[in-house]
Amino acid sequence: YTEADPVALLTNVLAGFGCLAGHSACALVNSDKHPARLFFVQVGETGGGRKGVARGVTGDLIKATDSTMRFKAGGLSSGEGLIWELRDPIWEQRAIKEKGRVTGYQQVQTDAGIEDKRLLLVEPEFATVLKMIERQGNSLSGILRQAWDGDDLSPMTKNNRISATGTHLVLIVHITREELLRYLTETERANGFANRFIFLLVRRSKIIPSPKPIPESLLKLLITRLDDAHDYANKCGFISRSAAAEQDWEKIYGQLSDRKPGMFGAIIGRAEAQVLRLSVTYALLDHSKVIRPEHQQ
Repeated sequence: YTEADPVALLTNVLAGFGCLAGHSACALVNSDKHPARLFFVQVGETGGGRKGVARGVTGDLIKATDSTMRFKAGGLSSGEGLIWELRDPIWEQRAIKEKGRVTGYQQVQTDAGIEDKRLLLVEPEFATVLKMIERQGNSLSGILRQAWDGDDLSPMTKNNRISATGTHLVLIVHITREELLRYLTETERANGFANRFIFLLVRRSKIIPSPKPIPESLLKLLITRLDDAHDYANKCGFISRSAAAEQDWEKIYGQLSDRKPGMFGAIIGRAEAQVLRLSVTYALLDHSKVIRPEHQQ
């Protein structure tokens, strides 16, 4: 039903479901929590990669599963702007006056903030974002790293102090290979920005001159399955590996954590955490509190 790359379709569903699931279902590494919070880079030709087509097909599934979850396309330009999309209620201290004289102070809520801290953000112009990040004073790189980690978000500015706590940001960005090589700088490779993303090559999978709509019966089946997995994730809690999965993990952990040189090494430098988060996502889709070998595979 679509010319989109199966890889693009899959990662859009994994990202969308990961956002639906929220951050309460997670695996623990020491005290660090790893929920189904994923950042994907889809690298492909403009138009020919069919990145937008994949988003449209899978977006309908996610929206039908939970219409309250927020989607946003484009506009990623500053750390402060991103925090505003996930902001806590804003309070100000204002003077209480009687007959022109200040008699005390009170806290007044000036903004209700955002109640649902889940946000699925699709940025079709990642090259523009990379150029923005290089501007002096732009805090976006640091804020995105904090968002992936699950830290509370707050820019280090004197004025307009806003914050966002308990956030769950999932990110899909699009870029061409040429733009990626040109604009991903040494700084962003070295500071842990790049390796918080999973980089994927996407291409048009087939030629369909007149794509047909996905049958309603198939859509309903997929929506029901996603909805059931979403309900399970909301009550799942902590996730651990099965004994068999733990054995597999011990065999592969050294290879995953072995640091490689150059740009390649910088981009895969968080492989252990990425594998863990992907396996958490697959476990939740399977209604499992336990990561099994197939979820890691």
